[in-house]
Amino acid sequence: MLVAHAASAQLISNGGFEDGLAPGSRPAQWNASGDFFHWTNPAKAHMGSQYAYFGIAADGTTPLTNGSGSIEQSITFIADTPPVTLSFWLWVASDEPSTSPRDHLYVEVLSDSGVLLATLANYSNADKTGPLASLSPAYQQKSFSLAPFASQPIRIRFRGSTGSGAGTIFRLDDVNVQGQTCAYSFLSVPPGALGPDRTNLYWAVMTDGGCPWTVTSPESWIRVTSGDGRLGPGSFVLNINANTTTNSRTGTVLLLGQGNVTVATAHVVQTGSSNSGLLTGIRVSNGLAQFTLNGPQGGSYIVQASQNLLTWTPISTNTVPPGGFAPVADPADPLRLARFYRAVPSAP
Repeated sequence: MLVAHAASAQLISNGGFEDGLAPGSRPAQWNASGDFFHWTNPAKAHMGSQYAYFGIAADGTTPLTNGSGSIEQSITFIADTPPVTLSFWLWVASDEPSTSPRDHLYVEVLSDSGVLLATLANYSNADKTGPLASLSPAYQQKSFSLAPFASQPIRIRFRGSTGSGAGTIFRLDDVNVQGQTCAYSFLSVPPGALGPDRTNLYWAVMTDGGCPWTVTSPESWIRVTSGDGRLGPGSFVLNINANTTTNSRTGTVLLLGQGNVTVATAHVVQTGSSNSGLLTGIRVSNGLAQFTLNGPQGGSYIVQASQNLLTWTPISTNTVPPGGFAPVADPADPLRLARFYRAVPSAP
């Protein structure tokens, strides 16, 4: 058994925009739209050689008029201890002669479904430190508490819009959110193989409060109950169908955590039935050939008849009830010279 503990981590991917893509392309690992790009210029980056920008076209020189664009990224952190903050470095340069806000960069927090939860800041051409042609970086660090958004999936979005003036560029670099991330593990996983009969397994997930998870299985013979869309530590049930074959089988159970990413995998091993479809007690009664089908509870079998052991004809399909046996009757004439019977598992 592995015990899960929260771990501190950088929650923003490619926050420094050092992704190696061509200048004027969209920042990697960010969901980008409109006229938000990244550029390579070590002399104008805060750290490294690349940064994101808004307000200038993809060619890196032409001011945008009536432009719009955004970049965003989804995160989840489980607590505000220590305090969780969004920080980044921003350099605003503009040729707008007026101090009236015309070009804007909004810093926003959205829900996972895209509903605006808060606008943390609204920067504009009024915050400029120099003209568009400025050669000396004038980055300023900005920082905002994310405490109200703990234990829920959110999106951090930088959204820009420009008017029809002389132009403003917002350079963005080194975006950072340091927070406690979720860790997960399965509990109550059986150490050995299960028997062939239908059964239920009661498992649990160990994680911290507010951590989202879902349990699923690709196997048709494993059904998960109460394992969808959960938060924090909890339990679920695995309904295991009977194994009606003589072969053992192994199934996979997946634990999906933050971002619907697989964070743990477990396996269920089930032995085959030693008496799969055994027919016993064959007799003639009331003009019918009758016998008993034995097998694991829930097992489905086709009872077949033959006169030569080569050609087999199905006479009934049966599901074994609780108790492990079911009566079967052949309505055909019991006085035939030879009549052989067998039970084979039906197709799953």
